[in-house]
Amino acid sequence: SGPSALAAPPHSPAGRAAARTAGRGAMAAPTLTKEQAKEALDEAMAILEDEENKKKCVECITAIKAEKLEPMQEKMKLMSELVPLVTPMVQGPMEKYGFNKDTLMMGMMQINMHASADPDMQPKVAKIMRALQGNFDD
Repeated sequence: SGPSALAAPPHSPAGRAAARTAGRGAMAAPTLTKEQAKEALDEAMAILEDEENKKKCVECITAIKAEKLEPMQEKMKLMSELVPLVTPMVQGPMEKYGFNKDTLMMGMMQINMHASADPDMQPKVAKIMRALQGNFDD
């Protein structure tokens, strides 16, 4: 319970959520086995390659690139808009392994760690990271 718990008024929904989170302490994330990490990665790949999902992401990227921002601003805006767009897409498969919206990033980091020692997983993780940075070309 640091300053972030005080950021929203206690009577607002965000304030109540912050108070609940602060009261619980750090949310413990489940631990993925290497097999689970591979399965979750394959599911995430399939979701991101789905035409409808890909179209949403490409439309978001196209709109941002049309703003002709400085390269660093563009990269930051892509990340700030793509991550919230992609997160709900991959949340379903991650929930099967016990992750929720609060622990999803920890699950993604675990997948990344397993991938660092697995040559089959590395290109998939790299492709997802490129997609989150606005590169859907390959």
